[in-house]
Amino acid sequence: MGYGIINVCFSCDDYYAKYAGVAIASILLNANDDDEFYFWILDNGISENTKIRIERLKSIRYFDLRYIGNNSKDYKLKFAQLLPKTDRIIYLDSDIIVKKSLSGLYNINLDNSFIAGVTDKNANNTQSVMNYLNTGVMLIDLNKIRQYGVENKFAQYAKMYNINTEINSACVINNVLSKYTKTIDGNWNVQVANFMDRSSYTKTPGIIHYTGKQKPWLFGTYNYFKNEYFKVLKHTPWAISTDEQLKWGIWNNICSVVHFVINNPQFIVQSEFWQALFKTIS
Repeated sequence: MGYGIINVCFSCDDYYAKYAGVAIASILLNANDDDEFYFWILDNGISENTKIRIERLKSIRYFDLRYIGNNSKDYKLKFAQLLPKTDRIIYLDSDIIVKKSLSGLYNINLDNSFIAGVTDKNANNTQSVMNYLNTGVMLIDLNKIRQYGVENKFAQYAKMYNINTEINSACVINNVLSKYTKTIDGNWNVQVANFMDRSSYTKTPGIIHYTGKQKPWLFGTYNYFKNEYFKVLKHTPWAISTDEQLKWGIWNNICSVVHFVINNPQFIVQSEFWQALFKTIS
């Protein structure tokens, strides 16, 4: 079964709205000709000036957009009530870049599952759920969430185990829906914290997710895919000026290497480094 309009949801404040805007631009730039988009942004205080800039992204490709006031940090547990007339959505964190048409993700058959996503790359170290998903990229069947009263079950689980849902909604989602999640191809959420810390070494990611502290918009970070962010940035109202291009191009990459060596002085003897290097160039 194919779906027409692709519903995509972000949640951000004014600071992260810029990065959500770049993520939206990456979606538009890599869309199929027949893709149509309805973006939902859960608004945690986005300024009118920023909203005007986001509207200017329609110069890339037309889309519909709606802001929904949202003061809650546990919004991932409340999508069904925040979007009461939407059947299914793709939720995306703001620190992502999309490299392929989202139709391939949106049209995945969920079968009996309520959500679909990619295994969290840190799950083996911290979690007991077999298929613990990274909730920064999710396909969600909102109809099923409503039909089975799942949001009430989220609240009950959080209360029972005294979980702070503002900082640990992923735990609630994965545990409550442990039997109703679908694990999909890792290309749909390639989690990259730094050069050595990646969930996949693919050269053709569908979605790049900048997890961890090495965000591409921070100068000198050694995230392997940071240049993909700047490729999209130039198509947005936040494009860097000609004077800044040298800083964020050549100097940024040089400083990335320097910072990597400083922060990993023994990298030459680390098996993780050689594994990452081999898989990167092979």
